[in-house]
Amino acid sequence: MTTATIHQPDFAPWLGFFDRLQMSDVYLVMDDVQFIRRGWHHRDKIKTAQDVQWLTLPIQKSGKFEQLISETLIDESLDWRTKHLKTLQCAYGKAQWFDWTMQRLEPVYNRAGNSMMGLNMDIIHMGLEILDIPIQVKFTSELRAQGQKTDRILDILRRANVDTYISGLGARAYLDDALIEDAGIRLVWQDFPHPVYPQLHGSFAPMLSCLDCFFNCGPDAAKVLRSKK
Repeated sequence: MTTATIHQPDFAPWLGFFDRLQMSDVYLVMDDVQFIRRGWHHRDKIKTAQDVQWLTLPIQKSGKFEQLISETLIDESLDWRTKHLKTLQCAYGKAQWFDWTMQRLEPVYNRAGNSMMGLNMDIIHMGLEILDIPIQVKFTSELRAQGQKTDRILDILRRANVDTYISGLGARAYLDDALIEDAGIRLVWQDFPHPVYPQLHGSFAPMLSCLDCFFNCGPDAAKVLRSKK
C-alpha cells in the first residue's frame, strides 16, 4: 500500500503541512499549477514582538500573470535575503534554539539561484530532516497528469500508483469524494489539532510558519508535531 499527499511547495509551511507528510509514503509536489499571488507559495506568518506578520519573498511578476510555480523567480534586484535574516533575528534572536535553527537555515538562504520553488523545497527538506520524516518526494510535472480539480488529482494518484490519499480540509470545496473512492483509492481527511509549544512574545499563536516552531523548540520540534493528539 502507498499513501500520498499532494500539495504545492509552499514557502516555509506550517506544521499542518508536515503532519500530512508524516502520515504519507510519498509527497507529490504539485509544481505544475499556477502561482497564486498573495497566497502561501511565497509567504508565511511569523511572530514578532509587535504581532504576527508576513515573511514574504519578492517575486518577479511583471508580464507573468499565468506563470507556473516551477517557473516563478524571486526578484533579485531586492536584498531580500538580508531583510529576511534581519527580520528573523529581531523576532527570534532570544529564542532558545535560534542559533541551532540559523545554522541550518542560513546555508539554504545563501545558496545561489533565484528559483522560488528551489528555495521552498530546500526549506521543506530542512523541515523533513528536523521533524524526522522519511518520505519519498516526486514532482507532479513528471507525471504529466490531465484534467482539472478532482479529475487531475485522481490522474496524479493513478500515475503514481497510490491507493490512499491524505487531503487537507480546504479541498472539501472542490474534491469529489465519491469519484476518488469509486476509483478504488481510500480518501483520508486530515484531522490536525494544532499542538501548543513554548513561544516568544505573549500568548500562543497557532498556524505560523514551521520556522516559529524550529526557533522555539529546536530538536524537540518532532516531538511537538507528534504530540498533536
